[in-house]
Amino acid sequence: MKSGLAQTQLSGLGELIKNLLNFKFLLIHWKYVLGMICYATSFLTWMFLLSKQALSMIYPLTVGIIYALIMISSVVFFHEQFTVYKIIGVVLIGLGILLLLK
Repeated sequence: MKSGLAQTQLSGLGELIKNLLNFKFLLIHWKYVLGMICYATSFLTWMFLLSKQALSMIYPLTVGIIYALIMISSVVFFHEQFTVYKIIGVVLIGLGILLLLK
């Protein structure tokens, strides 16, 4: 039993070292660096917005804008169809944002 536990600890240490080496690879690869930069930028933007307005105002505003941007980018990048219902949805989101800002 003791030898099995010792083997587990050694393999756990080996896995830890392997994971640390993989993390070093993540810092070198440009896609991961770009992802980390985008994540940090979004976090800093969110903190800046929260310092200027209340959460009850910022959250619905950003969620509405993100839904509209995702819908538009799916048409542009993935060539999805822009149906009448999607157009109505984007218009309603826009109206909701306008009502929130007043």
